[in-house]
Amino acid sequence: MSTEEVRRRFLSALLQRLYSEEQLRTIQEARTEDDAGDLQGLDGMLGQLEHLTVKQLRSAITQMLKADPSMAGKCAC
Repeated sequence: MSTEEVRRRFLSALLQRLYSEEQLRTIQEARTEDDAGDLQGLDGMLGQLEHLTVKQLRSAITQMLKADPSMAGKCAC
C-alpha cells in the first residue's frame, strides 16, 4: 500500500468516525414522536457501545437487520 493510499484511508476513517459520533450523539439526544417502542433495547446498547468488539457490532447489526430487513434500505448514511 502506498503512503498516499494510507493517508486517504486514514482521512476516510476519521471522517467516518466523526460522522458516526455525530449520529450517535443525535440519537442519544433524540425524543421520539411516536410510541412505537422502536428504540427498545437501544439505550442499553448505546451505553455499552464503546466497549463492544467488532464481532459484537457485526452481530448487533445482523440482529437489527433480521428483525427489520427494510432498515437496510433506510440507512441515513
